[in-house]
Amino acid sequence: MEVLQQTSGTNFYQHTANVSGEAFALPVKGDSMTSFNGGKSIPEGSVIIVDLCLGAEHGKVVVAMLNDSEEATLKQLVIDGGAKYLKPFNNSYPTLSIKGNCTIIGVVKQVIQDF
Repeated sequence: MEVLQQTSGTNFYQHTANVSGEAFALPVKGDSMTSFNGGKSIPEGSVIIVDLCLGAEHGKVVVAMLNDSEEATLKQLVIDGGAKYLKPFNNSYPTLSIKGNCTIIGVVKQVIQDF
């Protein structure tokens, strides 16, 4: 079991994800990845383990930075016929089309949730 240190240097998270040395932990804010219809869900307050060295592939959950935003977003990457989208698990939020206006920061390897 590895321990990742958050960039602030104050929080440590135990995890079992097989990650590179270029991984970090990030708390989830907002409910765009909370599914209210069943299936996969990453609720607010969860902590995600993100690896910077993994390739972003169709179906993977990624942390991305849109060019017109000052905050990173957590979404599922969908690649359909060469077109790329960032899809939320919460159907109340729109699927975002990305065409060179986005940088994929890393791929989520694990979600930690406290109950």
